[in-house]
Amino acid sequence: MADLNAIITSSGQTTNGSASFTITGFGGTQCWWDDYNASLYSPSNKYPKVHCLTPGDQLGLMVSAEAGLISGLAVVFALALIVRNLHRYLKSTSRSWGFIQEPADIYVLLLFFFEFFQALGGITNIEWVRTGIVHTGSYCTAQGVLQQMGEMGVAISTLVIALHTFRILWFGKTAYDQLIAYVVTSTAFLFDVLFVALGTGLNTDYMAPDPFWCWLGGKYLKQKIGGEYIWIWLALLASIILYPPLFFLVRGNISVDPNNWYRPSFHRSRDNNAVRGINAASLKGMLLYPVIYGITVLPLSIARWYTFTLTDPSQEWQTTRAVAGGTFFAEATFRLSGVCNVIIVLTTRRRLLFLRQSPNVQAPSSETLQDGQKSASEQGASVEMTDRPFVGRRGLSDGLGALEEPGWDLR
Repeated sequence: MADLNAIITSSGQTTNGSASFTITGFGGTQCWWDDYNASLYSPSNKYPKVHCLTPGDQLGLMVSAEAGLISGLAVVFALALIVRNLHRYLKSTSRSWGFIQEPADIYVLLLFFFEFFQALGGITNIEWVRTGIVHTGSYCTAQGVLQQMGEMGVAISTLVIALHTFRILWFGKTAYDQLIAYVVTSTAFLFDVLFVALGTGLNTDYMAPDPFWCWLGGKYLKQKIGGEYIWIWLALLASIILYPPLFFLVRGNISVDPNNWYRPSFHRSRDNNAVRGINAASLKGMLLYPVIYGITVLPLSIARWYTFTLTDPSQEWQTTRAVAGGTFFAEATFRLSGVCNVIIVLTTRRRLLFLRQSPNVQAPSSETLQDGQKSASEQGASVEMTDRPFVGRRGLSDGLGALEEPGWDLR
């Protein structure tokens, strides 16, 4: 039972009952007797179905909801551009390029799709801000589904993009890249949807207060790891491990022969042949993506890892101001990943999905590309993915030449 000493203000109501107002309940929260009792951790109530928010908690959730709204609007804007371009493409008389030009187009579409759900998961925090109480129910389940689908999907999409980028640049393109992209995205989509749907449908109280919002219940730790955290950490780890060698590859300190990819050549001085046709802005654009992802994900990973190390499960429900503040900061930062990804795509991959091209423009022929390749290189052309001849072990291999395919304009 709740301790009466926990009451810090008395309740009240208008004399005629015509108006209602928010009162402060137990422990400085918005909860009154029954809800406060249900929110207390005990051996018989290890996974409370109710969590009472303090005014500070509500403020933190408001910031999280606003961050989700910003990302959601950014993703909707990007998707609107894509739909507009698809409409123009379908109306055009010339469709020689095809709407999906490169595997990168498919992966980014998958990323935007899941970013939208992740943003919705943050926006739905507004209900808990309004009521001051997080509790199980249909709304809680809906928020949990949105959050798990979006967060797991974004992590998987990010991991796939990192692996695709490294494979294309290090090993070179293949004739099956687009087929691989369709298979990978379909598998990722099905895994995400089935994992969430089966977990929600087969388990009791699968989505519950966690504690400031609804997500996987406390007793489903394995599902938390397998359904999200492992993918977030793998995506972050892949970005940290794979992108540094790409930095030196593009910089000209490493050259790779696709036929002997396991024996790269290292050069102290920059090899000008290796970076011909790639300007500094392109390089910065390519390396910006993993940096932004790390910034948005790392605080959340630290906050979540802290909860894993708690020896007493009740500590997760008895959060201090410092822990709550750190959690809300990490959550708000994480919610901004959508707008960050949209900005990166719109500023560094301008040709991706026709964002800056009219579908009525004819695709350049291979002869035109070959004739103009030299002049473009001399001008410090942006990184685009068209075929490029092999220039030797100390020069740029076909693997790095893949940077010139459409969809990787990194200016």
